[in-house]
Amino acid sequence: MPDPKTQSLERRGGDILSLPLADAARELDRLPLSEKVELVLAQPAGPRRQELVLRSANPAEIAQALPVEDFALTLKAIGYGDALPLIALSSAEQMAYLLDLDLWRADGVDLGRYQEWLKLLGASHPERLARYFDEGEFEMLALLAERSLTTVEREALPDLPDDQAARVVTPDNYHIFVVRPGADLDVMREVIERLYEHDREKFFALWGNLGTNPPAEIEELARRFREGRLADRGWPDLEEAEEFYRPLSPSEARQGRALPRGVDNPPRFALERPGGPLWDGGLSRIEDESLRGRLASQVANLVSRVLVADGMTGAEPEQSRSAFERVLGRLEIGLNLLGARDAEGAQRLLESVPLIDLCRVTQHAILSRARLAKGLLNHPAAAWIPHLPSPLPELLSNLATPRPRLVDPDTLLPREFASVGDFPPLDAALERSRTLLELAAHLGEPARLPRPFPPGSIPSGPEGLEIPALLATLFVRHRLRLPKELAPLPFSAAPHIAAALPRNMPSLSSDISKFLDELGGPTTADAEALAELIAANLWEDVLSRRPDELDARFCPSLWWRSE
Repeated sequence: MPDPKTQSLERRGGDILSLPLADAARELDRLPLSEKVELVLAQPAGPRRQELVLRSANPAEIAQALPVEDFALTLKAIGYGDALPLIALSSAEQMAYLLDLDLWRADGVDLGRYQEWLKLLGASHPERLARYFDEGEFEMLALLAERSLTTVEREALPDLPDDQAARVVTPDNYHIFVVRPGADLDVMREVIERLYEHDREKFFALWGNLGTNPPAEIEELARRFREGRLADRGWPDLEEAEEFYRPLSPSEARQGRALPRGVDNPPRFALERPGGPLWDGGLSRIEDESLRGRLASQVANLVSRVLVADGMTGAEPEQSRSAFERVLGRLEIGLNLLGARDAEGAQRLLESVPLIDLCRVTQHAILSRARLAKGLLNHPAAAWIPHLPSPLPELLSNLATPRPRLVDPDTLLPREFASVGDFPPLDAALERSRTLLELAAHLGEPARLPRPFPPGSIPSGPEGLEIPALLATLFVRHRLRLPKELAPLPFSAAPHIAAALPRNMPSLSSDISKFLDELGGPTTADAEALAELIAANLWEDVLSRRPDELDARFCPSLWWRSE
């Protein structure tokens, strides 16, 4: 969340960028390194950060002082192809972090992506690829060689098939390789020739061991090194990551635990994303840089927990955005559930409660609703769930997943919990689902509906019929003394409906409530509310119109059959 200090620094950075190059360099380089870094990170993640770094007479010093997470975010925001100057300036730690995020998938290393990175390193500056050979992980080069190269004796060259002969690479006409199909010939040629030229010892280590080490073993060793590096930046192992989803009651959270220590050079971006009013307000009141650093470390750790627990690498920006959304929503709700009602109350909690405990308190509240949803999905009348009003079916199915989410009523797409204000409408939706299923249980199975629907039915098939419309239809059929069956209302009966129903809303609602009670529905506040809703819909669609104004296509509160 941008604070006044960050906003001031952002403006100052813009002023420096507007100066002539020589003046900008003087203005920037008279600052201590820590202030230069603050100035750069106050700019939005993207090209302005790169431009500001490059204004300095010593851009490498600034670039390499950026926290690895912020450096990675900046490159992703710019686009790797446009961020070659920053790639050229990157430190070994920054590059290792980028590759740890970018190259690994659930099934191992994406060597195609690794070759793209080698190409980027070479394109950024002639010396950057050489520096990577010095600083980078030997196991990654070894894995690339094992899966991309085969050696060939010089005497065998004339006998090579044409497709292999076209993919021969050699740095000295003695050490000869064939680049396997699928590997990038140009990249592999550059790697072989540059490595041979730059570090003969490492080249001979690769060549001499080619074909002797199982690639799976090399990859597993590289994986362990990666896990160690990420752990140093607060990334959890799977068991630790899954703690994010373990519920914690508010009373347990109030017992108090020590705040986690932060990482060195904590990521600044972790506190920049706007959250809910309690989170933003509480954070804005905290000025102690040490505490803000610990909070930033915790937020980054929580995002990492979500990524790891959900089997995501964080390589794609959308994955990180989704994880951030989940974390910030749970932090906002957790602050409220532990009693914060304003920024001051939120500040006290942020200074005393580990952020993961706030998330786990939220998870406790979410899972209590998820259990209700699972119970409804196993209700004796669960076959009627597709006939619940939208978006109740989608909501129940999303709540019952291992990672419960809400549903946007307009798009029917899943969305994260964002505030404690999500709970009252959710609780009402769950109670409405229960009420409707209790009523539907007394109607028999949906298979009792006519198949197919009679000609002229509106809706035309079972998939369009919702339980409230079915209940309203049964009520009207009852008042018209039509047979008691699951059947549409003949449109010829429309002129007689007004005479069969009360002409005021309270009486109509009361009669519907009695009908639902006789049907066997629950005696609850929601049952009364459902009766009022059905009455309001009937009033709007039918009773407020003259009989000659009725059109079955525009009266969705009833199940009609045009004759």
